[in-house]
Amino acid sequence: MIRLGIIGTGGMANDHARRFRKIKGVSLAACCDIDGDRAKAFAATYGIPRWYDDHRKRRGDGGLDAGSVVTVDSAHAPVSLAAIEHGLA
Repeated sequence: MIRLGIIGTGGMANDHARRFRKIKGVSLAACCDIDGDRAKAFAATYGIPRWYDDHRKRRGDGGLDAGSVVTVDSAHAPVSLAAIEHGLA
């Protein structure tokens, strides 16, 4: 099972979540958004057990294998590089 985290929970992330849920062997394990209320609502909508309001907070939980970065364009690089540094594909 691949435990996936979605970083950024705006409009496009909904499409990502719906599509990832259809893939056998993928589990939506966490989500993150700088707007904590939006992250919490997104988690509730898709049955995601953990949500964060800062992508750096989830680094130590060890519960993810991969991440999907669905942030605003200007945040793609720093968020992706941070995820790679912590072993996420």
